[in-house]
Amino acid sequence: MRVHLDESSLQNGPLRVLPATHAQGILSDDDIQRLAVQIAPVDCLASQGAVLAMRPLLVHASSKSLSENSRRAH
Repeated sequence: MRVHLDESSLQNGPLRVLPATHAQGILSDDDIQRLAVQIAPVDCLASQGAVLAMRPLLVHASSKSLSENSRRAH
């Protein structure tokens, strides 16, 4: 569970996920690189206070923030 303490927008570097990758189990770095080319990432945009539930094995990363706004989550 991820609780967004701040809004998550395209400008402040939202969490990005590769859909359905959790179903492939534990992946090597090479596997992740291959999937990153094959699967379009999805930006997880959320308003302040929103809750995101995701499987821990889902391939995910944060993109670079283009603003000075925080993107805190807990």
